[in-house]
Amino acid sequence: MRLPNIAAAPAALLAVAVVLGGLHAAFNLPRAVAQESGSTPGGSAPIARVDAGDFRALAVSTDGQWLMVADAAADQLRVYDLQADDQPLTAAVPLEGMPLDVAAGLDFAVTAVDSGGRTGLVQVIGLAPYDPAQTFAPLTVFDLPDRPRSVSISPDGAWAMVVSEGGWLLAELVTVDTVNTTFYPSPINDAILLNNFAVLAARNQPELFTAALNEGAQASVNRAQPLTLAAPAQRLTVNQNGTLAAALLTDGSLVLFDPRAMQLLATLQAGALADLRFLTFEGGEWLVLLAENRAEIYLVDVSDPEAAAELGSLPIEATPVQAITTYDDLIFVADRSSVRIWQAAVNQVQ
Repeated sequence: MRLPNIAAAPAALLAVAVVLGGLHAAFNLPRAVAQESGSTPGGSAPIARVDAGDFRALAVSTDGQWLMVADAAADQLRVYDLQADDQPLTAAVPLEGMPLDVAAGLDFAVTAVDSGGRTGLVQVIGLAPYDPAQTFAPLTVFDLPDRPRSVSISPDGAWAMVVSEGGWLLAELVTVDTVNTTFYPSPINDAILLNNFAVLAARNQPELFTAALNEGAQASVNRAQPLTLAAPAQRLTVNQNGTLAAALLTDGSLVLFDPRAMQLLATLQAGALADLRFLTFEGGEWLVLLAENRAEIYLVDVSDPEAAAELGSLPIEATPVQAITTYDDLIFVADRSSVRIWQAAVNQVQ
């Protein structure tokens, strides 16, 4: 799939490493650059591969040290130390059901869990305070009245939000083991969190609206001045600075907007996508787009939202792609049993 109405531009995409089930891969491998403008980026072969689980979701801690992997085969959260020189698998934390999504703060993660039946759970996993031998452990768990769909954490780590089938739960993370929660039975499709407010996508209406986040997990919802769209938004994502957000609409278009001003910046025709993430690094602002068939990942430079440029695609070796996430200039791609890590650069070989 080629994104229509987007000019192609040159870029370099560098294959870096693979982190898999207990094996460590350093980040100083030889790197391959993309071909000329509009071509498919090249990459070196993975240095390791093992069967390690059914990876459903990925998240990286805000300091870039911990890679959190939701393993649905073993109902656990696997934690890898990306800064270690020996064993990267730091912990395999058991969960009370199958993990569906995960979001990470500085040294903790919030995991949405399918506990079976019509309800769900949210588990907070963090550094174990009283057991040095157990690096990460379950610290807090709370119930959901229905099955969770996605989870997000604010950049400052003070808030978490879980979108479920019938509403959304706001969690105030006073500490990782002291959490205030409120469930709002108003169905939404997705949400993004900033430090003091959230942007929510209405379930069956073509609009985005905001909610101020207040002490005690109380949200002040404002639907008086929504951002009106051409179709309902089904997925939202925001860059690490909170200055640019994207909404994937049900008609296949991709909307770029300012989440603070709630102002529309640009609309692209992206087609059917399964997921999307921002890649914010010194080379610019990119979007990483996972196609609906989960066999292709596209890259788009949105440093200037009004002049978006297609950069090419990742050479995917194993499909289907189960999950993607980003951190700084790194792109993490998980299939059913492995996680590959790519590094981005612009017009240069490092």
